Amino acid sequence: MKIFNIEDNKEVVYVQLDDLATLMRSDEEIPAVIVTQVFGSGVVIINEDNNSEFVRFDEPVAVKFFKDADWIVDFKQCYHLSEQELFDHGQVTLDEMNEIAEQFNALPQEERKNHMDLKNRHELLGHKFATIPKVLWFKQGFVSIPIPEVIDSQGFTLAGDEKIPYEVKQGLNPMQSFLYRTDGKELDDKEIIPLGLIQSALSLLIMNNMECNEFFGDFDQTKKLSDDKKYFITSLRVLPKEEIKEEAVEKKDSKDTKLSLGKRVKNFFNGLLKG
Repeated sequence: MKIFNIEDNKEVVYVQLDDLATLMRSDEEIPAVIVTQVFGSGVVIINEDNNSEFVRFDEPVAVKFFKDADWIVDFKQCYHLSEQELFDHGQVTLDEMNEIAEQFNALPQEERKNHMDLKNRHELLGHKFATIPKVLWFKQGFVSIPIPEVIDSQGFTLAGDEKIPYEVKQGLNPMQSFLYRTDGKELDDKEIIPLGLIQSALSLLIMNNMECNEFFGDFDQTKKLSDDKKYFITSLRVLPKEEIKEEAVEKKDSKDTKLSLGKRVKNFFNGLLKG
């Protein structure tokens, strides 16, 4: 997957190692800046343990290359698609793969070596076809994607009043928010966090996800301070129905009952207020 963003007035793109590995195996002409950035420090081993991690590119040549690489799934675009639209997107990709296969197979054996571009395109589209479901699984809560913890230049921004020198912005992960001081200072242990501002931001975060994610219902949340201590990060995660059912079985002897979304949101904010 690829994720585009604007950072420090410069366009950047984050690309998963899995896509980069596919690119390196392909017959695509790759800008030297990409090869140098990925492999310039030595051998890079890409496996199941790290292939979902993202690499950041900010060189204009690299950004343009990945914009034109339509076989790499654009996370932002796909996250806003419904389940049916994602299915349709996958079907369009599969249809193109089938057309290419028919065209290539119709060629005489001796002619195929002159049309390896078709074979290359087919393989790249196969990679895209296998990636599209991962966006759906992420929306459903079945898989996690290590999306860089960075503010989204296209996300919302909520600011406090003059007496509250804080802002909250949405992250590249659409279920994540970042609270920070507008003066750029670190958040220390004695910081009085403006909970009202956080609540407003999370309400907006929840509403935005409900609009573009039909699976957003039951969720849990985590809170942490960023490594540089400048951001108070709150993350939401969709709870899959299977996980909810398992929890229900474990609590079958308790008096816990399933709450409506409204009550869950209210309880969520009450828990936030309690720290």
